[in-house]
Amino acid sequence: MKKLSILALAAVGLLVGACSSDKDVAETQNGNLTQQDGDQFISLSINLPTTPQASTRNETQTDDNNYEGGTFELNDGLTSEYEVKNALLVVFRPASSGGENAAKFVGAYSIDPSWFTSSDKQVTKYSSKIVQKVGGDVAVGDLLLVILNRNSLFEFTPSTSTFAVGGTTMTTSKTFEDFRNSIFTATGLGAEVMTGNGFYMTNAPLTDKAGSTTESIEGATVRTLVPINSVYQTEAEALASTDPALVYVERGMAKVTLQAFSSSLKLGSDDTKSITFVEWTLDHTNKYSYAVRSTVGHSDFLSLASQQNGKYRYAGMTNITESTPTTYKYRTYFAIDPNYSRDVETTGTTDLNYAENGDYTSLIGDENPQYCFENTFDVEHQTVMNTTLVRLKVQVGNGADLYIVQGNRGEILLNDRVVTKAKNAAVNYIQDLKTAGTINYTGDLSGDDFDVTVPNTAGTVTITVAKSAAYDIHITGEEPTDAQIQAAVNAALADVICYKNGMSYYTIRIKHFGDQLTPWHTGDAREDPAPVVGNIYPGWRNDQNASAADNARCDANYLGRYGVLRNNWYDIRVSSIKYLGEATPENYKNDPTTDDELDGYIAAKIHILSWAKRTQNWAL
Repeated sequence: MKKLSILALAAVGLLVGACSSDKDVAETQNGNLTQQDGDQFISLSINLPTTPQASTRNETQTDDNNYEGGTFELNDGLTSEYEVKNALLVVFRPASSGGENAAKFVGAYSIDPSWFTSSDKQVTKYSSKIVQKVGGDVAVGDLLLVILNRNSLFEFTPSTSTFAVGGTTMTTSKTFEDFRNSIFTATGLGAEVMTGNGFYMTNAPLTDKAGSTTESIEGATVRTLVPINSVYQTEAEALASTDPALVYVERGMAKVTLQAFSSSLKLGSDDTKSITFVEWTLDHTNKYSYAVRSTVGHSDFLSLASQQNGKYRYAGMTNITESTPTTYKYRTYFAIDPNYSRDVETTGTTDLNYAENGDYTSLIGDENPQYCFENTFDVEHQTVMNTTLVRLKVQVGNGADLYIVQGNRGEILLNDRVVTKAKNAAVNYIQDLKTAGTINYTGDLSGDDFDVTVPNTAGTVTITVAKSAAYDIHITGEEPTDAQIQAAVNAALADVICYKNGMSYYTIRIKHFGDQLTPWHTGDAREDPAPVVGNIYPGWRNDQNASAADNARCDANYLGRYGVLRNNWYDIRVSSIKYLGEATPENYKNDPTTDDELDGYIAAKIHILSWAKRTQNWAL
């Protein structure tokens, strides 16, 4: 079966900064452009993510997706995430039909990056109004795309204005859809191709209707390209203009941070088992990303609202432009991921990057993020093997080796107690043989009659049991061998797992809309039908008895619950850990387990922090 390219849903964070009238957008800086024959000038405002000022923002600005409960905020992030090393302006011409996807390429122009230079550490004074010289072919109504920090993603030759994407030169026969569907690839975990020389940014898709409320936004449209309002024959006219084309940009990757543990964190209610953070990493990160966030098919998702909260989560609720322009002023929370439009079922695995032990880092906090391509999927593929994960390594206790037996993570044993359990199992085996009449013995039988060795390598271990020198039982009949005794002990204790030095690994599945906008199995009667084992997301298309209405209700309830989207910041905070995790990191690349499990023991809260920062409190 071919994987469906349904959607990624995510809060676009502060995709953008304020408009040119905001106090937190930079003052206009004039360039030294000289008109040449055949050249024209346009005026545009490129709005980067900037610090919101209380004097120009209303309260809802901090919770654009209506999460409530303090789990969503708009946050600047790091200074390095704003730096502009180079900039391009790409112009497309609208077609008579087909919308902006059909717009044809006109030309590309280099923008002087000094327009964005600022010594302000808060990154709040970038230039917002730019006067740009363009070719004579550019006309009013043409559409603009801005690319900041192209890194190695595009080739541009200033002398000839040649613009190439993935080795293919853009010509007037190429469309915006051709450009957008150019797929970037990354072999590294951190998608370094997007950040090597400044953070890659390009136009943020905006919609003309507010969402994140209980009012339907059906009929809304989405726009990525921005129309040119005026074309001027002289630089002076452009500088004097009052209607620059307003372009809002977003970063091209998602961001994840892990916050420090509380010093009082302990395993469950055991005060003797303190929890100390050791390392973490990202896993299951996407190898592929579209050049521009894809909103193809957005109309299919406008009516998505959970039965339980009724909020139309597709778009934000705050006017980011503060009344200008009058349309296309709300963030969108939607994307299509190229990974799920390719046929990956033939191999049985999803084509993602997988972390190795060497990828772990001990650096945490806001100053030490990890980045990755967006990774989104439909409900059918809302499974562990497809989901971007946080892998977490902690130390439980004071560094002593810890053990569990019979799969009981609620009972943590030291080596000596495992030895005692093994000896008791051996004694019970011999006594059971006597009771059954298989053997007879005289004298007292105790644990001292057996030698037990418990390995201390991480993972499942095999206990060695043998009769000791004190074994002086007088047996009538056939005597059990050491191998028989060991087999009986192994069967009694089942799997014995060693946590070397108390090291335990946990896996956190990153949520996007999460419990706030896509609640799951809350017991609320409005979630009808309720999830059951074997049908975790009721109504999805793999249920042959599901109707079209069932499928639509399933999408409305759960689509976008997990995943990561570009320009979103997922902040992970561990509030509690109930049980020991894994003794060694498990491989989940072929794990079809659904992201939500009725019998699971990991519970998650997602806090969203423009970056739309999504902080997640986990009880592990």
